[in-house]
Amino acid sequence: MKAYLLIIIAILFFSGNFIVGKLMVGNIPSFTLSFLRCSLAFLIMVFIARTDWKIRREVLIRNWKPIYALSLTGIVIFIGLVYYSLNFTTTINASIVEASTPIFAAILGLFLLKERLLAVQYAGIIISSVGVLWIVTNGSIEQLLGLQLNVGDLLMVVAVLAWCIYSILVTKYMGGLPTRGTLMVMLGMACLTLLPFVIMEWILLDIMIVWNAPTILSVLYLGIFPSIIAIICWNKGVEQIGASKAAVFLNLIPVFTTIQAVLILDERIYIEQLFGGLLVIVGVLLTTKLRSVVKVNEPLKLGN
Repeated sequence: MKAYLLIIIAILFFSGNFIVGKLMVGNIPSFTLSFLRCSLAFLIMVFIARTDWKIRREVLIRNWKPIYALSLTGIVIFIGLVYYSLNFTTTINASIVEASTPIFAAILGLFLLKERLLAVQYAGIIISSVGVLWIVTNGSIEQLLGLQLNVGDLLMVVAVLAWCIYSILVTKYMGGLPTRGTLMVMLGMACLTLLPFVIMEWILLDIMIVWNAPTILSVLYLGIFPSIIAIICWNKGVEQIGASKAAVFLNLIPVFTTIQAVLILDERIYIEQLFGGLLVIVGVLLTTKLRSVVKVNEPLKLGN
């Protein structure tokens, strides 16, 4: 029960990321918000991961290229596009599209890792893909035929693809790297990478951040809860119940986000979102559940 509680806490903080990001859209530009979040998380991780850095510094420096690839895909592109997409779409739509992550991961795994899929898994991918398409077109055949899609939803799709690539890189490289030290280095690299985009935002946009209590609390929330506490809870929970069972809980992200969006942001729920979200969740369950069964039944392969 403790493991499941940790997973649910992580999902709650992950979903809160959409709410706070939406609240800050009109006050802090997307890349500036990403930079502030990463900077705060980096400062905290410097304190937490100082032992990892002292002991495994040579390993971290030697593997700077894969660590930078992790930072670029999982932090810079993913977080930046999530916040930028919220300028054009609702938090509910964004969270539902993110819930389709296992589907995109399965597709990339098929092409990049040559993973085997069952016929029902292909059906799950198709069902979820229809659900995502239904959401980004608002259930309109005219929009689909005219390619008049919501820019924010499309940006979320790109963000999800970046996260899937990040997940593949984690599988390939993280096994031999210290967790806390790697996260610290990733955040530092993300800050340096985001800095030019932040400078461009301040040059091109007429920015005037209102540093009131809600703004300060929002930045603190983003830098602490989804960036550090949620990841620690998620990793601890995954260690106890396994990645396959934990992945199913990602379907709670749109549920928690929708509840918070209705209560905090006064967003409305539309039938297109409910129907598309249902298709996404059904497809994800078909894909991930059967996928875990296949992995359990397959002999253990060493050296991968």
